[in-house]
Amino acid sequence: MNKPLVADRQAAFNIAWDAFVVQKKPPSVLPGSPGGVQSGIVCCYYNKSGGAANRCAIGLLLKEETAQGLANVRSTIGSILYKAQNALQKKASDEVSHLGEEFLVWLQMAHDDAAFATMGISSVAGGGFERRNFHDEVRDSLLCLAQAFKLEIPK
Repeated sequence: MNKPLVADRQAAFNIAWDAFVVQKKPPSVLPGSPGGVQSGIVCCYYNKSGGAANRCAIGLLLKEETAQGLANVRSTIGSILYKAQNALQKKASDEVSHLGEEFLVWLQMAHDDAAFATMGISSVAGGGFERRNFHDEVRDSLLCLAQAFKLEIPK
């Protein structure tokens, strides 16, 4: 079995907090898919199109080789956990599944919803709102996640 990069939820949370709140790294997004994502963007696990490698909250928890292999993959964490269609997706599942689906979905949504907020789009059906700052939005979502899962905010 593939050994995970992070041991537990607190370590995973700390990585996301450091990346998006402390270091203010950008979200990992791509232009909308040919199917026509209305927001004009889709989130992805790993994106190097702008030169620097950006990762979403889940991508941060994957080993470099795994994350690079999932570059530009547009799928939910649930589909990777339960419908892994190839060896690479199975490897990704092995690296994060011990953190639990509910936690991973919350973490993915913290990143993705904050990224959509920068476009003035809500992931809630029919929802729209004024454009917001990605780092403010992801911080607020991570604070909610910390409370829900009884995690400590890194100092």
